[in-house]
Amino acid sequence: MTSSNLHGCADGAELVLTEVFAGAHVFSVNLGDRIHFDAEVPATVAAGDNTVDVALRRGATLTVSMVEGAGGAVADGCVDLAKLGETYGFSGNTNCSDWGSTPGTVVVGPLEAGTYQVFADPRDDALGMQWVGATGGTGDRDAALRVTVAAGDQATLPAVRFDRAGTIRGKVTDAATGAPVPWACVWVAALPTFFGDGCPAGTGEDGTYTIPGVGPYAWPVEFFKQGYQWRWSGNAVNRHEATPVTVRPGKSVAANIKLRAGGGTLTGTLRDASGHSVSGTVLVVDAVSGEAVQFGGYADGSDSPYTITNIAPQQVKIAYRAERGRRGWVGGTDLASAQVYQIKNNRTLTVNVTVA
Repeated sequence: MTSSNLHGCADGAELVLTEVFAGAHVFSVNLGDRIHFDAEVPATVAAGDNTVDVALRRGATLTVSMVEGAGGAVADGCVDLAKLGETYGFSGNTNCSDWGSTPGTVVVGPLEAGTYQVFADPRDDALGMQWVGATGGTGDRDAALRVTVAAGDQATLPAVRFDRAGTIRGKVTDAATGAPVPWACVWVAALPTFFGDGCPAGTGEDGTYTIPGVGPYAWPVEFFKQGYQWRWSGNAVNRHEATPVTVRPGKSVAANIKLRAGGGTLTGTLRDASGHSVSGTVLVVDAVSGEAVQFGGYADGSDSPYTITNIAPQQVKIAYRAERGRRGWVGGTDLASAQVYQIKNNRTLTVNVTVA
């Protein structure tokens, strides 16, 4: 629990903080047990003894164990969860077994109630990453196992068995000039609208890239670079239309692409119900999967609009992440009910977003 620079840890259900100045405070409470969500509790402290009761909301946990497919030896790795009905972008090293005390095992939580899919990526590149399927690995997110949890659930996934890996290599060039495109992001799952820690794989100065440690399945491959339309293998505008690349154990397979500029533009304001400008990010995602189709647009809380350029022509939906933790969808309450918009080449679409 913290308030300003005060902090403390409790062995039981009660914590005593001393020398707290009278006035308004916000207490941050974190149990760190992976089942309860953190909470921020505003409270006004008066002189003398005060009591602040905190009710923490329960989530769910998902335990994932990982082994080598041949022999069953424990294998360390990281897992990434995709929640159905929400935006999704691969987040990399977020839940890794070698961060904990049990080799090859990750406990992920707290999780909101819902249905999840699991992407597992072993530390050893001789083993192949996978979407976890019902009977083995797959490169197709749509074929991945779906795990549904409710608040308070402590679910356990059947052991993830890693197959031997192959490699995807290729080159990214400019569709107009043929020049290599350096520093483009390339990956076998949908990438997020922002990357704070860099790309999981990317091109060098000569436009070439290598993705080692890929499971022996058919994979869609996504490519993106600032100033270009985001595209998938086969020059598709979304994952569902991508041409899969088939990986074989111990082999290398090529996936090249010519990226193009142009596309459509999305712009508008971000305001609350009273018409006041709000700071936040607007996300444009695939209308079916909720996967990002371009970098997000930022509104700074002034009258300046958000603007997202180089969107490949396709049907999209729009989400927002605003100040004070407010988030939502334009024209609906979730991905399924949000309004569909058509992005067209060389056209600007204006959508003014109202934050709930």
